[in-house]
Formats: sequence, structure tokens, C-alpha cells
Amino acid sequence: MNITVEAVSVGDEKIFEIFIGERVLKKDVFNSTGKIPLYSANVFQPFGQVEKSNISDFKHDCILWGIDSNFEFRIIRKGEPFATTDHCGVIRILNDDIIPEYVVYRLQQIRYDAGFDRSLRASLKNMRGVAINIPTTSGKFDRGIQETLVKKYTFVNLMRSDIATRLSELQQAIVEPSSESGLRFIDISLDDQRYFKLQRGKRITQKDCYEHPGVIPVISGRREKHSYLGYVSEDWLKDQDIPVFDRPIIVIAANGSVGSVFLRDEPKFTIHDDAIGIIPQTPELVPDYLQYSLRNAATKSQPVFNAKLYQKRLRELSVSIPSKTDDSIDIDKQRELASNFQALDILRKKLNALSDTFADNVVVSF
Repeated sequence: MNITVEAVSVGDEKIFEIFIGERVLKKDVFNSTGKIPLYSANVFQPFGQVEKSNISDFKHDCILWGIDSNFEFRIIRKGEPFATTDHCGVIRILNDDIIPEYVVYRLQQIRYDAGFDRSLRASLKNMRGVAINIPTTSGKFDRGIQETLVKKYTFVNLMRSDIATRLSELQQAIVEPSSESGLRFIDISLDDQRYFKLQRGKRITQKDCYEHPGVIPVISGRREKHSYLGYVSEDWLKDQDIPVFDRPIIVIAANGSVGSVFLRDEPKFTIHDDAIGIIPQTPELVPDYLQYSLRNAATKSQPVFNAKLYQKRLRELSVSIPSKTDDSIDIDKQRELASNFQALDILRKKLNALSDTFADNVVVSF
């Protein structure tokens, strides 16, 4: 058997027909009583329903792609009516020896190689230049090999999905010492002013950062620790009576990525009003440990935060602090647990990196 690969252009009119839909506004389908699904940039969720399609030929399998979205794909089987807007492209497969699942998997790989996204549109012109390698035997497209490769692709994608799910579960997991460890804890409310001071940040805009540039990072409600709103002048902050912190404190997002908790240990920084600073009032509390204990408390209470986290709600939270037999705070045990939690965070980051490497480099071949 002589197996070869033929590079087939999506613009090859003998094999594919490629087109986009017509301009449709939301008001045009708002009161429609039609039953035909209309797809736009989102190829999975219909934009609406219409009575008449812009397409008349449903005799072939088709592949939809979102032009102005995330360049995703959907297979529409022959005989299934649908309609499209000018934000949705269609590849009609004219050759029955080419199976749509195989084409989709190849296009998904090309998506990463070509870099199609919101900034590089997958327009008709750009798509016509895309070439797909299709296995052939004795000069004919081989459905059997395509089907074998599709099974391999499906298996790899299931593995990727499983890894992503497990990583998500690991990221969200609440890690606490076992009740069998013999450790003692005391619960301290964030409302207890002997131990904590809560301080909401002040309003700072990106415009302020542009007009008063400096070296002080502005901590907001973002999910990533080192993703700042911007950098601003320390002198301007003093003029605005906005505090600059110069020692480690815990910051929780009150808006945006609500409930995200980080130890802020930059040399100097300030807090946006999308965040709340939790400032230890005694050296007995170890900031490295507090961030993990508060993260657990915030995760458990996340459902009640809704869209925003207010100081009143935050004051209802408590953190579990290791204690000695006399119920005094155990500083050494906090440091030990913080070290263990940090090791777990490093493991999580390594697993994320391995997952990304797997997703980017696994190649299915025959």
C-alpha cells in the first residue's frame, strides 16, 4: 500500500466550497418564529432562529468557523438546515472521501500555527490560503486512515480535557492539615482588631497612571499576582492621600476576580479600590501562612460573595492559626505549614507547565 499525503488548499473549488453568510442584526431575529438555527461568531450557540436560510444546498457535510471570535469549529451534517451571518464562515466538503472530523482536527492545529485569533481574522481570503494535509492511497483520499487519525486525535483531546479538569480541581482545592496530624488551631475573626486591620484601596484609574507615571505598582482585583493596573508616581499618591505600603500584607480581590488572595511582598505598592488589604497587627501572625489560610476561608465562602466582596462580608470570615497547648499562637508551625503550602504551589505551576507543553507539542501521525 502506497500511503502519501496531499496538501489540499481550503480554496480548492474542486474539493471545498467556502463562503460566509449575510449581515443580520439582533433585532432582525428578536421576534422571529423560524426554526432554522442562525450561527454567527459563536458557532456553538445560535445567534437566533430564522424562517429562511441564506443557504440552499444541504447535500454535503459542512464545517462552520467563527470569523471574529476564537476561531472555533462546528460540524453540520448533510441534510441539516442552518443559516449564517457574515461573522460565520462555512466550508462545504464536496468530496465524500474527506471526513469532516479529520478536517476539523487539522484546522485546529493550523489555528495555533497560523495564529488566527481576534487580532488576525480568519477571513475568507486568509482561509483560502490554508492547506490541509490529507492522507491518500494510490492517488485517492483514504477515509480509513483519516478515521484512524480521528480516533487518535479524539483520545489525545480527551487526555487534554482530563488534564485540564484535574488541574482546575487542584487549583481550587482547599488544602488543610489532617485532623489526625495532632496540630492545634485557633480561629481568629478578621473582625478582631487585635489581630487584623482591613483597609479598602482607593480609586486609581489607568489614566492616572498615564498622567502620573512612576514605579509604584497598583494592585487591583486581577487574578494573576503580577498583573497590575499600572505604575504610578509615589509623590502623586502622597498628594492624593493614597497610602503606599512598604511591608508584606495580604490583599483580597473585592471586585473583578472576587476572592483571589495574594501575599503582597513588593518593596512598595498601593491598592486600588477593587481590593482590600488585610494588615496583621501583631508579629505573631506570619503573612506567608496567612495568605493560605485566608485563601481557604475565601474559597469556602465564595458562593456568598456574588459579584463583589464588601468589608462587612469579609469581617465575617475567620482564619485558622496553629496554636500551642496553651492556645498561644505558634509562629514556628505557621512557617512550617507555609513552606509546605509553597511547595504545593510550585508543584501546581510545574503541572500547569507540563500540561501546556503536552497540549502544544503532542503530534498525531500515521
